[in-house]
Amino acid sequence: MPTLYKVAKKILCTPDATSMPSERVFSIAGLLINNKKSSVCPSTVNKVIFIHDNYKLCKQILCDVDN
Repeated sequence: MPTLYKVAKKILCTPDATSMPSERVFSIAGLLINNKKSSVCPSTVNKVIFIHDNYKLCKQILCDVDN
C-alpha cells in the first residue's frame, strides 16, 4: 500500500516548524508586557503584534493611502 502510505504521510504529519510563529508572538508580547508596561490593554497588544507581523503589508497600504 505505498500510495496509501504517501497520502497518510502528507495528511497526518505535522510540519517541523510549527512552534516558530507562536514563539515569535510570545517574544513580541513579552517585549510589550512587562512590569513597567503591565497596564497595556490586551487589544492594544493584539494590534501591535498584528502590525509587527504584517509590517510590510501595513507599510505598503499606508504608502498607497498617502499617494
